[in-house]
Amino acid sequence: MLRRPLSFFASVFFLLFFLSACSTTPLTPQQSTNWNKHQSNIEQLTQYKVTGKIGYQDLEQRHSLNFQWTQKEDNSQLLLTTFLGQTIMKLTLSKNKATIETGDGKKFEGNDPGRLLYGLTGMTIPIAYLSDWLKGLPTSADAFELNELNTVEHLSKQISQTNWHLRYNSYIETNGLLLPNSMKLTQKDTTIKIIASNWIISQ
Repeated sequence: MLRRPLSFFASVFFLLFFLSACSTTPLTPQQSTNWNKHQSNIEQLTQYKVTGKIGYQDLEQRHSLNFQWTQKEDNSQLLLTTFLGQTIMKLTLSKNKATIETGDGKKFEGNDPGRLLYGLTGMTIPIAYLSDWLKGLPTSADAFELNELNTVEHLSKQISQTNWHLRYNSYIETNGLLLPNSMKLTQKDTTIKIIASNWIISQ
């Protein structure tokens, strides 16, 4: 499969995205939760949609894009668009298959979503874990730590002999749940910053 770098999608707003702070007021320790109860509630959260911005940077490329992650039970969908609304790609995940549809309508399929994404974009993202990590659930993590809110502050996971680290910078309250608002995912020379600005919980 030919690798297709996304250099032509790089946004002039990249630095602004990385320097700007989220307007949401951070939660205080007085708004803390019980971890075991919180973990159970988050595990039961199987249908949701979250939108925001994602910034990606490694030694070869950097991008700042809008994202929309939709979760329906075991099916996930990641939509990436430019700030002008142009679709870059749509990644659909099911238990046994990953499909990427590019903005020009081409489709690619594979069994390994991370490898499929890298082959098309050159971006290294632990996409298979994001459905849980986005909502602050340390699924499959080798280690994790809680903060003063009793939500996850940091987790680490070795994937394909590479150590990934995810730090949750802030949380917001939505439908009675404390959900991540700002997070940073790093490994070696790769940094991924995610601002989850809007959560929609399906009942």
